[in-house]
Amino acid sequence: MQFKAVFEQKLSDFITDNQLFTTDDPLLLAISGGVDSVVMSAALCRLGYTVTLAHVNYQLRGSESDGDEQFVRQLAENLNVKLFVQRFDTQQEAKNNKQGIQETARKLRYEWFEALQKQYGFTHILTAHHLGDALETSLYQLAKGCGIKGIRGIPLRQGAVVRPMLAFSREEIVQYAHANHLQWREDSSNTSDYYTRNFIRHQIVPLLEKINPSVVQGFADTHQRLSDAAWWLQLAIADAEKQVVHESDGIFYLNIKALEQLPSPRLFLYECLKKWGFNYETAVLITKHLHSQSGTQFLSNTHRAAINRGQIVISPLSSDKTSDSSVSIPNFGTYRFDNQKVISVHLKQPKDVALHSGNPAVVWVDAAALVFPLTIRYWQAGDKMQPLGMRGSKKISDILTDLKIALHEKKSARVLCNAQGQILWLIGYRLSEIARISDDTAAVAEIAIR
Repeated sequence: MQFKAVFEQKLSDFITDNQLFTTDDPLLLAISGGVDSVVMSAALCRLGYTVTLAHVNYQLRGSESDGDEQFVRQLAENLNVKLFVQRFDTQQEAKNNKQGIQETARKLRYEWFEALQKQYGFTHILTAHHLGDALETSLYQLAKGCGIKGIRGIPLRQGAVVRPMLAFSREEIVQYAHANHLQWREDSSNTSDYYTRNFIRHQIVPLLEKINPSVVQGFADTHQRLSDAAWWLQLAIADAEKQVVHESDGIFYLNIKALEQLPSPRLFLYECLKKWGFNYETAVLITKHLHSQSGTQFLSNTHRAAINRGQIVISPLSSDKTSDSSVSIPNFGTYRFDNQKVISVHLKQPKDVALHSGNPAVVWVDAAALVFPLTIRYWQAGDKMQPLGMRGSKKISDILTDLKIALHEKKSARVLCNAQGQILWLIGYRLSEIARISDDTAAVAEIAIR
């Protein structure tokens, strides 16, 4: 059997065995003009798949970039398939976003691919990464330090992105191109060791080939085993999360006792917490401090993990209080705040009033204490109030500590003040003695948060 027939049969079997897509699926193929993407496009067309090409001109190599674009346009015409082309001023985008060129280019192309997918209904986005790319990525990740998913290299699937050429080495791809008399473009930047991946390709892989001349092809089995292990790990983590994690109003609670019963609490913590921006080192640190004093906290760029009475509490930093988030209440009535909450302040008949509602979001107060305008604000360091039934004043921070309020709830606690700056209510927790209903109370007001 001719090599090109063997190649196409292997590709067809790989797609079918891994249930990647079918001949009825509309596919968007990323095409650079290099041999990998040219072969992917030609082979899939020959196998009868529904193909559309998408080419990005990053305008980084002057006339060479424009030459790539023209080549791809001719290729699409030869294959009789539709082509989308997008140009980006990549250098300017990188400068504006203070990012590296490669990082910027990757972000731009995938955002564009996803936009095309959404607009035209493509089921999959295909890239032409091959076994050599997967090996280089694995070595790169290993050098930096990684887990199973990192050392696996490039995944076969990643959301809508699929990589069918992971079945082949670059040598097989080039051989297929020659067998079919295919032309392609060489990216001059690939010859430079300036980029880390090029250095690995040109310097590290050849050393490994001295140990095993078939190291790239041999990585195929390793890649598959690591991918399978990563898949099983994901299932195990999801199952463990049902036992350890529960969520309430966007706050996540990890039961420490249940966590410690897992075979590897450290690994679970990392896999669970990484979606909130925590790295492996922080997961290890948290594991060592599971029984530290309540209030001990660890931060990612977006979230806080706080130890609180047998739990790890995960809350977004965006929920932290800000100094300018006060709300003014000019008179009796109903007012909205936080876009989700409503406070109502209304006069009530004494017969409709109970001293204890059983609902911490509803209180009845002496209307004389409501010197308008009232203000809802976050408590501040140094704030004091005289809790109902106490003789002296007490700091808000001490009240919350005595109530054993979790750190994330403590930070978001609010107070209701009158126009004289007196705290009438530590909302949801304690009413002030100032607002007490007594025998001398002439009018009663109900304050409720919904």
